[in-house]
Amino acid sequence: MIEYVTLAKRLSSFASLWQIWHFAQAINKLRKGVIRKIMRVFKTYMHCKCFDTWGQSISMMSCQFS
Repeated sequence: MIEYVTLAKRLSSFASLWQIWHFAQAINKLRKGVIRKIMRVFKTYMHCKCFDTWGQSISMMSCQFS
């Protein structure tokens, strides 16, 4: 029983590291300057009170990876 619990913990930690790695790779593909230019063109930040478009897109991506 002890060996199974240890293996399960190792596999779950490996899965979470895999998710973090993929999340980091996806964020690195995004260009923050391009996103900010699109925000300026379409004026998406006009009524923003809490999250900007960049922060909201990052939080939505983290929800998809979790």
